[in-house]
Amino acid sequence: MFDYIVVIIYLLSMLFAGIYAGKNITSLKEFAINKKNYSDKVMVATLFATVIGAGSTLGIVTNVYQYGIVFMLAFYGAAINKLLVAKFIAPKFDLFKEATSIGDIFEKHYGRFGRFLSGSIIVTVSVAFAGQQITAIGFIFEQFLNIPFLWGVIIAYGVVILYAASGGIKAVVLTDVIQFIIIITFVPIMFLGSLHYFDSFSTFVHQIPLNKINPLSNPDVLPRAITMFAIMTFSALDPIFIHRLIMSKDGKQAAYITKITGYLSFPLFTLMGCIGLVAYMINDSLQPNCALPHMITMTLPPVLKGLAISALLAILMSTIDSGVHVLGLSIVQDFILPLSKKERSHKTQINIIRFTTLVFGLLSVIVALYFKNIFDIMIFAFSFWGPTILVPFVFLLYKRVFTKQRLLQGIGLGAITVILWNILLKDLTGFDGFIPGMIMNSFFFYVSIKKHTVPFKA
Repeated sequence: MFDYIVVIIYLLSMLFAGIYAGKNITSLKEFAINKKNYSDKVMVATLFATVIGAGSTLGIVTNVYQYGIVFMLAFYGAAINKLLVAKFIAPKFDLFKEATSIGDIFEKHYGRFGRFLSGSIIVTVSVAFAGQQITAIGFIFEQFLNIPFLWGVIIAYGVVILYAASGGIKAVVLTDVIQFIIIITFVPIMFLGSLHYFDSFSTFVHQIPLNKINPLSNPDVLPRAITMFAIMTFSALDPIFIHRLIMSKDGKQAAYITKITGYLSFPLFTLMGCIGLVAYMINDSLQPNCALPHMITMTLPPVLKGLAISALLAILMSTIDSGVHVLGLSIVQDFILPLSKKERSHKTQINIIRFTTLVFGLLSVIVALYFKNIFDIMIFAFSFWGPTILVPFVFLLYKRVFTKQRLLQGIGLGAITVILWNILLKDLTGFDGFIPGMIMNSFFFYVSIKKHTVPFKA
């Protein structure tokens, strides 16, 4: 009973806080990115809460339980990605201070064609990302609270949709800050609670099975782990991450919040990996996806159990709300408004984006119901994002603008490479098409610099 009460209080708190934060929004820009006046602390909280999701929590525990720390190390790629972005990419966002979305940036240099092209990919990827988190939410309600998967999705996602559609980025940021506090408080508590099965931390370390430490103990999973490391390192600059960088005051703040998020990610991934190891050492006969529920159920008292469940929901909802926000913005800014034949008032624009967020957010539920494997959704989303639009976007940050024909050819080449590889060679090699897709896409645009570029528009 305590579990249900704590979770209900958490969900209602997020709903009312989000709706309250969104009062008095007067323009689409305010709905999208507010006034770019958030402090460094708030921006760190919202970025960290946003980029930490189902894969880096439930996914790490499940895979470490099943395969060992090789998957925890694979996810370190996401932390490395943040440090690389902070050094080489985030400072470049000073070039686009007036932009409110990725579509704005592409339209400035590639026209409406660029907006439509980037928008279509962003919508697809955002639906997949949100679907991944929704799948995990349904699982949490099913495993912890004995609520059917579909009803769990309806309850939690309904809360997210309502406050994200009502309050826009103001609601998302406020709830992200609350969720950030919950995450950094209760993930360590979950790990410390699991250690009571051992005399000390050193005892736990010395008793870790060798087959869970040695990455070569199960060579069949190495290609999957290497693929995940590559995805996390080179493609984790996804639409919601980029949106947070666009929200920053300047390139300096964008670099700072990204660097701090990278540093914070290492201990979080380590704690989740250790929870997976403890679960295996206590009971090695569980279904891998039940490892985390088992640990929380067995190691925490009722009130803390409810708080731990709320912490998991916070991890997921803080990513979903941003995904839904970016999804709604892209549909309205990249398609509805550009194709509209008449000028819309600010109030009408806001109402359109609220309605669009509600309607198209439901597509993510369909994805969640169709794909039940969190990692399958993650790999699909990143494979569609990285080898297509991400590479020319990074070149754009370095003032390299390609011809429209070359842009379309490069994106098509990356997508076709991924598809053909997955059909013909994935089973043979064990590697997903993401890596060859990124290589082909990057090489194509690199060799296009000398003869197929146009002047950058300052």
